[in-house]
Amino acid sequence: MPIWLPISAERCKKSKKRATYMKCLQTWLAVAAVLIAAGAPANAALVSPLGYTFDEPTSCGEFCYHDPNFTKLTDGILGNSGWETNQGAAWVGWSGYPVINIDFSFAAPAHISAVNFYTTQDYLADVVLPSLDIYSSKDGSNWSLAGALSVDPNNYPFYNSASTGLTPFLAVSGLAIDAQYVRVSLLRNGPWTFSSEVTFVDPAVPEPATWAMMAMGLLGLRLLASRRREGPALV
Repeated sequence: MPIWLPISAERCKKSKKRATYMKCLQTWLAVAAVLIAAGAPANAALVSPLGYTFDEPTSCGEFCYHDPNFTKLTDGILGNSGWETNQGAAWVGWSGYPVINIDFSFAAPAHISAVNFYTTQDYLADVVLPSLDIYSSKDGSNWSLAGALSVDPNNYPFYNSASTGLTPFLAVSGLAIDAQYVRVSLLRNGPWTFSSEVTFVDPAVPEPATWAMMAMGLLGLRLLASRRREGPALV
């Protein structure tokens, strides 16, 4: 996207005095740095919760899919697309519950634009992708719906239960959450619901280079302002 500048470098060249030209060019560079930094794209970053709980006990089938320390969903360890790999050690699993609520807490109100829910499915009579409702809360008691994803499992790939491929995930995006508590509600679409990780995306974290460019521009403007207060420069 083009950025409009109130001064142009070509206009500076029209200045007859060298001191005037230099001041004009310095002003142009400072303003350009600030505007370019302000218009530069930001990198999304993950926001880490302090912890979480869920309201239904985990289940056992061929293996047990427990999470006794409430760490599996935030430890950065992803299961494979096949849930049987490593005896299902990376997975947290539930069977028979129509809705499972997983409540995450953060150290302070978190800005969240998307939730990524890592899960898998093999066939409709076994492990199946859930639909998702995302809620936010200021106090952990009163919840407001922030977003939802209705999932038809037939519209998503099915994976061999022994596959060692990458873990797929469901993304609920377009959120505008600013809260200390987030609830991820899993709405069952089949006998089993699995997850190996849940991540939260901060919508806008500027790159370090963007911060540096903006700081340089602001510093330049400040120096120019101080020079004007001191009086005209000698030619």
